[in-house]
Formats: sequence, structure tokens, C-alpha cells
Amino acid sequence: MADNFNSDAFTAHVPDVSVLTPPSSQPKKPTIRRPHNANKPSPLPVQFDWSGDKNTKTRSLIDLMEKPENFKVLFGMKKGENSSSDSKSTVYQRIAWEIWPQYCELNLRGTWTCVQGKITILVKEYKKEAKNLQQTGNGVQEGEDNEDRELWWYIPSTGPDQNTPPEAHNIWEAIEQRFLFFPHLYQFLSTRPNVIPPVVTTGVTPSGRQTVFLQQPAATMSTPIFCTVSDS
Repeated sequence: MADNFNSDAFTAHVPDVSVLTPPSSQPKKPTIRRPHNANKPSPLPVQFDWSGDKNTKTRSLIDLMEKPENFKVLFGMKKGENSSSDSKSTVYQRIAWEIWPQYCELNLRGTWTCVQGKITILVKEYKKEAKNLQQTGNGVQEGEDNEDRELWWYIPSTGPDQNTPPEAHNIWEAIEQRFLFFPHLYQFLSTRPNVIPPVVTTGVTPSGRQTVFLQQPAATMSTPIFCTVSDS
């Protein structure tokens, strides 16, 4: 007796394997694009025009520095973030393709090295100008061999506000005149311990060692802290 086999009915009950297989919890990592002439790089311009068109390229670079996938590699993870397997060179390449794709096609290594150099210059200039805001205030805790000192003021990452004293406003405005990218960099670099250390300890002074809080101590974080120069 022949089997009454309905092939259509059978296939209708075959489960869709793609539906039952759970997707990977880790998203696929984007690969770094390779130039067409990877084995024969071409010469690059003597200088990259970072300041043209109202500093468009530099502003784009700072935006890309701030992106989480780049930021955590360049400046360290924020609280609660997962680590990244990317290297700094991978990040520089990724940024280079975003800003200078035409030069990446000519010479990828030369282009991402230029991007690395520009980031280094921006961070170095930021650190130099940030020191102008680090005006040391009165000691908050004194001991025989050590003295803890806070700054006259701590400006929030969003910039000066109604709690910022006039002198700090003036210093900020002077910095911005010299280095117009400072406010944007300040937003995401001001609290990074590998850029501005939270605390530094000086060498021995006539009054002993000094510990200076360059970032606002956690104990006073809930309220604005600043002194005026006339405070005793």
C-alpha cells in the first residue's frame, strides 16, 4: 500500500531555523576599510587643511573624538561602559576615513598618523589652557606634614554658569579667544583622570607637602564650590 505523503504539508511544518537561532549578543565589529592601493601608497599633501571652511575638519575631528566607541579607547571608559577591543591605531584609522577619505585612498597610514598628531596637539593645547583655571584656594585640611587644598572654583563641564565667579568668567573668555575649541573639549575632557588628574601632590614646601584637588572632591560635589580672591 502506497504511503499517502503530502510534501507540501510536510514542508509547511518544518520550523524556520533562522527564527529559532538567537542572534549574537555582540554586534558585528565593523572592519576598517582598506584603500585600493594599499600596497603602493602615494605621497600626501605637505599640510592637511584643518582650518579651512571655518575649521570644519577640526570641528568634525572633535565630534568624532567624543563618540563613545572612540572616546573610550582614546581617553578611558566612563562608569558602566564595556571595554573595547579596538586599539588606538584602529580608532585613528576609523576617524581618518570619516574626515579625509580621499587621502586615505592615497596613503592610509600617513593619513591616520596625521589625525593622531592633530588629536595630540588639541589635547596638549587643552591641558595648557586648563591650567589657567586651576587657581589654588585656601587649605581645607591641614596637618603637620600635609595640607589639602581645593581650587578657588570648579567650573562644570557645561562651562561657566551663575555660580561661577567673575574672575573665572574672565579667564574662560580669554582662553576661548586664544583657543576657540576649548569649550567643546572641556565638555568631555574636564573630568577625565588621564587628561586632568583629580588630585596632585606637590613636592615639599615650607609648610610641608600639598595635595591639590584639580577636580572637585566628591564630598563637595553636590554644591558649587568657589571662593573669591578676597576670602580669608
